[in-house]
Amino acid sequence: MEILRIEHLHKKIKKSQILTDINLVVNTGEIVGFLGPNGAGKTTTIKMIMGLFGISQGNIYINGVDVESDFETAMQSVGGIVENPDLYKHLTGYQNLEYYAGMHHGVTKEDIDQIVEIVKMKGRINDKVKTYSLGMRQRIGLAQALLHKPKLLILDEPTNGLDPLGIKELRDLLKKLSDMGVGILVSSHLLSEMEMMCDRIYIIDDGKIIGQQMINDTEIDLNDQTFDYEIISSDNQIVHDMLNRLELESHPSTKGVTFNIRGSQLNNILKELVKEEVMIYAVNRKQRTLEEDFISITEGTKGQIR
Repeated sequence: MEILRIEHLHKKIKKSQILTDINLVVNTGEIVGFLGPNGAGKTTTIKMIMGLFGISQGNIYINGVDVESDFETAMQSVGGIVENPDLYKHLTGYQNLEYYAGMHHGVTKEDIDQIVEIVKMKGRINDKVKTYSLGMRQRIGLAQALLHKPKLLILDEPTNGLDPLGIKELRDLLKKLSDMGVGILVSSHLLSEMEMMCDRIYIIDDGKIIGQQMINDTEIDLNDQTFDYEIISSDNQIVHDMLNRLELESHPSTKGVTFNIRGSQLNNILKELVKEEVMIYAVNRKQRTLEEDFISITEGTKGQIR
C-alpha cells in the first residue's frame, strides 16, 4: 500500500528551477533511500513533503490525502526530522517528549514509554539532553517524530555526524520500524549506507530523479546486467585476442584477463574459447556496485540505472 506518492513535482524560486518533474513512491513497511550529492534537491523535496516549502507545480499525497488541499489531515500521518532534531537541551529527554506529546491529540504516558523502549533510551531518558551524545539526541528526535504513531517517517541526512556504531544502531532501528509497517523515506549522500539500509533507492541530481535501483532484487534478469568478468585460462593471450576481435576492451589481471560485458554474452565467449581449445580454469564475476552506478550516472555517462 502506498503511503507517499509524489507526482510531477516542480519547485521554482524566483527564476531558478530547483526541482523538475520529481516522481516518487514509498510503500508501507518499506525503507526508501533518496540519494544524491549535496545540493541535488533532497532537502528541498523533503521540506515540500512536510509543508515547509510551497509547491510550484505537481502533487504530493500522504496516505492518499493531498498535502495542498488538506494539509492538516495529511500531516497526521507523518513524522520527520529535517536536518537536526529540535530539542530543548536544558530539559530531560522525557520532558522533551512530554512537551511534544502535548502537540498531538491522544498521546498517552504509555505511548511515550513504548517509544522510549523502541529507540532504546530507557536508561538515559531522565538525563538532560545537554549530556547526550549526538546519537542519543538523534534517537530522542526519532522518538519525538514517532510519538503520534505516524505511518510515514521522513529523515533528512540522519547519519550526519554519527560514528559507525551510531549509524548501525540507526539502521537497526529503521529496520524495526519498517517491520512494524512504517514507510520510511531517508535521504543521504552516503552510498554505502543507502545500500545497507534501504529496500529501494531513488537517485537525484541537479533537481531531477535520474535513476532508481532495487536493493537485493532477486527477480532482476542477470542476462540484462553488466558485469566485470575475469577469465583464468591456459592461454590468456588467446582470450585477449579473441575479445579484441569482438571489439570488447580487456585488461590483464594477476591470473587472467578481465573485461566488461552483459551476462547474456558470456556463453558465446566461452564457446568460442572452447573451439580454440583453450582450457578454462575459472570465470569470476563482479557486479557493478551502487557507487559505480551512482558516479557513472551523475557524471552523465549513462542514461539510466539498472
